[in-house]
Order: sequence, then C-alpha cells, then structure tokens
Amino acid sequence: MSQPDNTGANRSPAQNTEREQKLRIRRLGMSFGSYMVTFSIVVYCWVQGLISLGVTVGFLAFASLINATFWWLIHTGRNLKFHDPSMTSAQMIVSLLPPIWVMAFLEAGQARAIFLLIAVVPMLFGILALTTRQFIVVGVWFFALYGLLHLGLWAYRPEVLNSELEILQTVAFALVMAEITIIGGFISSLRGKLRQRNLELGEAWSRFGNW
Repeated sequence: MSQPDNTGANRSPAQNTEREQKLRIRRLGMSFGSYMVTFSIVVYCWVQGLISLGVTVGFLAFASLINATFWWLIHTGRNLKFHDPSMTSAQMIVSLLPPIWVMAFLEAGQARAIFLLIAVVPMLFGILALTTRQFIVVGVWFFALYGLLHLGLWAYRPEVLNSELEILQTVAFALVMAEITIIGGFISSLRGKLRQRNLELGEAWSRFGNW
C-alpha cells in the first residue's frame, strides 16, 4: 500500500532545495508583474505631463535592476547562504524605492497618494513567508522610507507639500501598515501550522504504508 508524496517528506534535501528555488523564481516573476502594473501608472503620469520622461525611464531601470539582482542571486544559489533564502523581506523593502523615486518628482499630493496606495501591495507577498515580527520590521522600513521622502521634500521642495493632506496620508499609511502587519502575521502563522500538520500527516502515512 502506498500513497504519492505530496508533502515533500520523501524528497531528498537537494530536491527540496531545487523545488524551493523554482518557487522563488515564480514568485519573483509575480513581483516583476506587480512592478509593471505600477509602471503603467507611471507612464500615464508621464503622458499627462506630471513627470518627465527621465523619471519614467528611471522607474523602469530601477525596477529592472532590482528584479535582475534578485534573479541572479537565486539563479546562482547565492541566496541559499542568507539567513532568509527567500529574501522576502528584502524584496518587499526595496520594492518601495521605485515608487518613492516617482513620488519625489510629483507636485500634487493626491498623485503621491496613489503611489502610496500601490506601495502597500508588496506587503501582501509577505503573507507567503513572514512572521509577525518580520512584518513589523518591514513595516518600520516602509514608514522610515516614506518619512525620508517627506524629509527630502521639506528640505528641497517645500512648496509641493500640503501639511493637512500630508498628515492625513501619513496617519492613514501608518494605520494600514499596522493592519496588514497584524492580519498578515496571523495568516502566515496559520499557513505554517497547516504546513507542519501536512508534513506530520505525510510521515504518518509513510509509516502506515510500510506496514
């Protein structure tokens, strides 16, 4: 009596590693698709004259460089030397840099709010891998980068800032990040428990099949 292995319990470490690397490449492809959705909005901003062609090209170059770097790390196996081979936290944090690049050149606060909304999307990828503590770390980084953007605008382009609007956006951003951190951490914890139970079930079935 036998049962096909769906849990990975009977695969060798090398096979598991290869499978995980392929999964990371697929997730990276999903991430790049998310960048391209944002890029379409960047192009629209350029068409409407809100930003220059240089800023638009800069976003594309920035996003391509980020994804190419992570692809190279996975393809060469160098990511396996890291504490977190999936590099989920790092990918989420750097994903905010291209939108911030565009936001720095936008004059209308409402336009920056659109990119702020889009910037939250990468947090959803953390549900696949991050714990609540890791979510908090990423959330702090997101908020810190957004704070640096405002600091730069206040220092070099204070005329584009609307105090009331910026405060409202900052508070809303902080609240949304807190909610995603709590919910994402909870869902990730549930996924971890289900994965462990599946492994235990697979091992039990294997023992039963050997009787």
